Amino acid sequence: MKTVIALLLMTISYFIGNISPATLLARAAGKDIKKEGSGNAGATNVLRVLGAKAAVVTLVIDVAKGFLATALGFFAAHAIAEKMFDPVFTPADSYAMAVSAWCGLAVFIGHVWPLIFKFKGGKGVATALGVLLATDYRIALICLGIFVIIVVATRIVSLGSICAAAIFPFIYIWWLMKRGVITRGVSFALFVYRAMPIILPLIIMAAILVIKHRENIKRIIKGEENKLSFRKEPNNLK
Repeated sequence: MKTVIALLLMTISYFIGNISPATLLARAAGKDIKKEGSGNAGATNVLRVLGAKAAVVTLVIDVAKGFLATALGFFAAHAIAEKMFDPVFTPADSYAMAVSAWCGLAVFIGHVWPLIFKFKGGKGVATALGVLLATDYRIALICLGIFVIIVVATRIVSLGSICAAAIFPFIYIWWLMKRGVITRGVSFALFVYRAMPIILPLIIMAAILVIKHRENIKRIIKGEENKLSFRKEPNNLK
């Protein structure tokens, strides 16, 4: 029953992730976002193709859907666990945290590989931010701070995303330790039993984020990656 409930909430989360403002806004403008600019259905490419207003709308919706699905997973799972499960064998908080994390991964995957748009989505940075905001706003702010520092220093948006994604798992483990979910000195077996159902889906999310930026990484190494321009120009990226 616990697994069935988790899978149901994950399925709902996946289809929430299928909502693609970048794709819909581009279609409304008579364009295919997958064939314009970088070909990514995300806020940065929308900025290139449709301008700042459409990019802001895309960013807000992508963040919101990540937050909504992750929060829904937590509160729904918590309420169900309190009413249906034995608290000794299924603590509501631990169960809800695990389901919430898997719902976060599901909404992220729904954005990256949306069924209703033939599995052609974005790279998931904004949706991942929404997942982190619902998980704990302090984690989200730390990752956002890393992203902003990198982007301001290099003017490379993808590099900021890659760095934030790479460091996120370590920040999340620290957060679990602060919450008492895991403690220093615990055995590896106890760590796996208590923490992995919660942290594994978000580690997978971070790994996918980095992998989805593999072409960006190649361009960064070659010095060919697009840079953000802070000057007022018709095209905000050069």
